[in-house]
Amino acid sequence: MQAFRRPSTAGGPSTPASESKQPLAAPSHDGLVQTLQSLLAGTPAATAAGPLKKCMFIKCGVEPLRRVAWYDPTPADALDRMLRVACNIDSADEYMLCDADCSPVALASSLPSELTLELVRATPHTRSNPPAASPLARAHSAPMRRQKGPWL
Repeated sequence: MQAFRRPSTAGGPSTPASESKQPLAAPSHDGLVQTLQSLLAGTPAATAAGPLKKCMFIKCGVEPLRRVAWYDPTPADALDRMLRVACNIDSADEYMLCDADCSPVALASSLPSELTLELVRATPHTRSNPPAASPLARAHSAPMRRQKGPWL
């Protein structure tokens, strides 16, 4: 019994597969093996392939956009320090990053590259500095004054 014959592209006679003299090259799986080993070890795949450079654009008030860059993976506290220096924010001040939909976004090195975020400074409310009350709220919280009438 003869093996399957493939048609020849040159128009010549077909040769049996067993007579083919070209050895098949084995595909290299080195990258796949490294990725699988890194996943089993618990390290991110980006670490196994090398760090990935990312950047984002930060809008700080009326100032021009600021471009900041990092290598993924980077700890969140290092990203926080970088943003504080780039946008001149004191370490005691709080801020939020908001996307185009005004939704708060957590600061992480896994953010997509070339993302544009707005930095919104937050002012903490303390007991010594309560939020301003509306005139209606002040009227309801003011003590009632007793009116002097002829009956007293």
